[in-house]
Amino acid sequence: MKHHVYIVSFFIAYLISVINAINNEEKDPFQHKERLDKQWEYVLGSRKIFGNQEILFKNSSDDAAISSSCKSELTAFENGLKERQLWALKMADASSKIPSGILEGNLIDLGMYDECLAVHGVWSDIDVYGRHCMYKIGFNITGIMVKGTLSTCLPASCTVKDIMIFLNQTISRIPSRYTQNVTLGGVTCSRDEPSELDTESIVYLVIFGILVGFLLVCTVCGEYCKMTDSTGSYLETLSQFSLIKNGAAILSTERKKGNLPYIQGLRFFSMSWVVLGHQFLYAFSLTPNVNAAHVLEWIQSWKSLYIFTAPYAVDTFFTVSGFLMTYLFLKEMSKKPNFNIPMYYIHRYLRLTPSVLVVIIIAVVFVPNIGSGPLWEQSTAYSIHFCRKKWWSTLLYIQNFKEKEQMCLPHLWYLAVDMQLFWFSPIILYPLYKMPKIGLWFLSGLLHVSMIIPAYIIAVNEYRMVSFTSGRGLAGTLFGEAMQNVYMVPHTRATPWLIGIFLGYEIVNHNRRLTKRIVFAGWLLTCVFFTFCILGTRYFMDPEYEYSVVEETLFWVSTKLFWGLAIAWIIFSCVYKQAGLISSVLSWSFLLPLSRLSYCVYLVHFVIQSMQVGMVRLPGYFSNYFTWCSYFSSYTISIIVAFLLSLLFESPLIVLEKMLLRRK
Repeated sequence: MKHHVYIVSFFIAYLISVINAINNEEKDPFQHKERLDKQWEYVLGSRKIFGNQEILFKNSSDDAAISSSCKSELTAFENGLKERQLWALKMADASSKIPSGILEGNLIDLGMYDECLAVHGVWSDIDVYGRHCMYKIGFNITGIMVKGTLSTCLPASCTVKDIMIFLNQTISRIPSRYTQNVTLGGVTCSRDEPSELDTESIVYLVIFGILVGFLLVCTVCGEYCKMTDSTGSYLETLSQFSLIKNGAAILSTERKKGNLPYIQGLRFFSMSWVVLGHQFLYAFSLTPNVNAAHVLEWIQSWKSLYIFTAPYAVDTFFTVSGFLMTYLFLKEMSKKPNFNIPMYYIHRYLRLTPSVLVVIIIAVVFVPNIGSGPLWEQSTAYSIHFCRKKWWSTLLYIQNFKEKEQMCLPHLWYLAVDMQLFWFSPIILYPLYKMPKIGLWFLSGLLHVSMIIPAYIIAVNEYRMVSFTSGRGLAGTLFGEAMQNVYMVPHTRATPWLIGIFLGYEIVNHNRRLTKRIVFAGWLLTCVFFTFCILGTRYFMDPEYEYSVVEETLFWVSTKLFWGLAIAWIIFSCVYKQAGLISSVLSWSFLLPLSRLSYCVYLVHFVIQSMQVGMVRLPGYFSNYFTWCSYFSSYTISIIVAFLLSLLFESPLIVLEKMLLRRK
């Protein structure tokens, strides 16, 4: 064990010397021989400190908590090293070493995961198996906390608590003048034994098998009804669940009468943008990169602009959601003026929730056992821990308010906000139908309130909703409190949704004649709005930008308004056939099936991307090219999984809902 602790202490001391040099703005930290000599003096002295087992196991107040099995296996490991046994050498070899390129941001070393887990040695009748663990060491660099992630291979009987004791002892023996900016982060370890199917997994597999078997029977019934022209029978009812029939419906490119094909295009392109944004988020924040220092340069350059404007795709979804909700509601009320509020809510809940439940089950039960890797336990923490505890808040769509820092499947915050706005919608829609003038005044007032509330929250808390590179820390940015208090709550995201409601009312109740001047003015303003949002984002990402609470507040509020108006004009001009090429592109027939899958793609893509990160064995090199390659692979897999999810769960439940509620 002393050899391993010596390596850990050497690595930490080396990192501290580099970090202290950077904090003191030294151009070349290796030129300052006096400081390095002191660090080396400590490192060399650590041989004596950690070479004494009595200090490590007997004289420490923390050692009483170390399990006896861990102590005995560590002794076996140390003696195996002394005797140069191959299994012990592999165990030491699998742990982190000092990597090259620390000054370029290479603060992550994953070790050799598979080599560690393959270790099995015997010393003096003691069986030793390898267990791979990751731990984080935090360093404060010019006000920004940077975490180095390292690995260690220890006997499988050693717990996370044991490893925390070892690491704390290592840091405690470093002189305090060097460790004042150092913090020890969390520790995660691979599972003690190979994963096996437990009772829970078997139960869900049986249920899944029964469902697939039922759908196959329904498929056979459907083919039989086609051959025999059976109508009005139970077989015809069962044939509605046919995999062939529902699969053809999902993949169909036929446009139904009254359909709005350009909405399908907006959905697809917006979803593609969201998935791309999450892929880059994983690439520069969670994926281990040897050139992490270059990531900040990339973020502050023009190259990253199309990623940091991806959140506007969410505003597109809010606008489309408000528009379709109002459009369909007013169309339905014109045919059947009775408004059944319970069925209004039940239909929405049944339409969205079953697929969410299936994804939660997959994430909780099956994902942890699908793969493995150095970062697997970290990347799947949301499914292993949070989803088991907070699944109910996700199914009730209140997870963005209930302990939001431990949100199950965090990307589903959008569904919560959209559902919460939907709960509020009858208060807006019914007056619009019954008393249009009062309804419009009320809607206008809500639009103003939706801009005042976020402005107040941002200004009071001095949040930075766009910038985060001005040296003020990350707590008040979209990587911290601002995400939870502004980005993921309905009262600050309602502006584009309300604009969509205005648009739906306008299109249903009026048949405008658009002159060339109106069309020209509309497209000119749309271009101005898009340009303002995009170039404004670039302005706040510039490294020379100095924080201004007034600028940040006004920009956040105005972009929600401008982006919503721009999307609304695109839909409006498509309805009146004034969008030309844009309407043609958005209405491409091959986008229809992809649009139908967009909801399921949204549900599964985040899980697939986290699995990609979790199975990484070695650090990579961050670049646009490699991230785009990862994006296309994860997006393609997401579409395939989304098709299966829609075919096996979403489509049958939609058919069942229609049967139960007798909806046309």
